[in-house]
Amino acid sequence: MKMFEVRDPDGHTLWFGQSYNVTFPERPAPMLEKALPYLPLDDVAAGVKHYCDVLGFHINYQQEDFAVVDRDEVSIVLIARTPRHKIGSASFYIRNADDLYAELFLKGANVQGAPVSYPWGLRAFDVLDPEGNELRFMQPFE
Repeated sequence: MKMFEVRDPDGHTLWFGQSYNVTFPERPAPMLEKALPYLPLDDVAAGVKHYCDVLGFHINYQQEDFAVVDRDEVSIVLIARTPRHKIGSASFYIRNADDLYAELFLKGANVQGAPVSYPWGLRAFDVLDPEGNELRFMQPFE
């Protein structure tokens, strides 16, 4: 097994390894391409404003009880809260946790703490929207 180490921004050592002498089966062509999380809100219009003004999204489509907002390659559906749709969460892979954290913090997002590096190879932080939906932003170390 070949091993290598990476130091994260907090100075922690992360170890990675791969068995180069092991043959892995060929994977079929991927079936899944993107995800479209649904996040429920009591006030969809206020949610759209927050996602645009604070989190940097822009409106793709909007009606009274439903909206699609986009940022870069990510789309999110904001829907009216119902008994079926009570609370939501979504995780996003990102390029730079520290830069996005700084951007969202300065815009007044409800960040739940600075980015943390985890030994499994992710640097992540969480943001709560105004109605309690959790957004996790994760930077892989690879």
